[in-house]
Amino acid sequence: MMQNKDSISNTFQVAGVLCLVCALLVSATALGLRDLQKTNVALDKKKNILQVAGYSPEAVEKLSSAEIDAIFDGTDALTHIEDMLVELATGEILADARQTDLLEKVGLTDGSSLEEFDQELLVKDKQWGTDVSGDVNIGLRRRETVSHVYRVTNKKKNEITRYVFPVKGKGLWSTLMGYLAVDANFEKIEGLTFYSHKETPGLGGEVDNPKWKKLWEGRLIQNDSGELPKDYVVKGAPGSDNKNAVSGLSGATITSKGVSNLVKYWLGDNGFGKFIDNTKK
Repeated sequence: MMQNKDSISNTFQVAGVLCLVCALLVSATALGLRDLQKTNVALDKKKNILQVAGYSPEAVEKLSSAEIDAIFDGTDALTHIEDMLVELATGEILADARQTDLLEKVGLTDGSSLEEFDQELLVKDKQWGTDVSGDVNIGLRRRETVSHVYRVTNKKKNEITRYVFPVKGKGLWSTLMGYLAVDANFEKIEGLTFYSHKETPGLGGEVDNPKWKKLWEGRLIQNDSGELPKDYVVKGAPGSDNKNAVSGLSGATITSKGVSNLVKYWLGDNGFGKFIDNTKK
């Protein structure tokens, strides 16, 4: 007896097959795009690093992905941005054995894959993560104990020009993730940019405004007493005698305070302060 094609059971069978086929297609597409997504995320981070390493946003956009990779792998003729891993507690560059252990911890065994190392994976780890401590509140409970540090070298002059530090901290609605650049003598801030946040557009979201980011260039890291200032972002315009701070974002007091705190934290002893001291010596 021929089965009725319009029967309920046959309808469910057809629907089930369609669901299975669609699920397989979606899974295959996701797997196929995973590498591309990782590549795009890595490229976006490199572009943000370049923006505080001395390249204008316009110049960065003109660079091809191959040209950007050349700057980071050392084959560019003019600039090399070298990626290092630093122990924040000691300020020392991570020893080879420790670096191998760390990369294996996150599934990387090839030293050439250092740029693929996502330090955020360490935050909750007992060995490689630690509770946030200190007087400066960045709104985070834990942080990684090891961080990327990027050393920028002018190859023609054979001299280091800047260091770039990954920084993060809470704003109003989100964790701001970005990069802070300082000069080779650790006297001035050379740039600040954020590659990830969810602050309010037109208010806290103005951390992306090129005019506001420009204000950071040349701000002194320490005050006249040789210490980190109370605030790096102040309400209204900073006085002419204030060489450390920039003006806060209009209508975004909490975001402004969050940026101020994260800059102070990561330049302090709980952040990259010990690395700065070691490198000065």
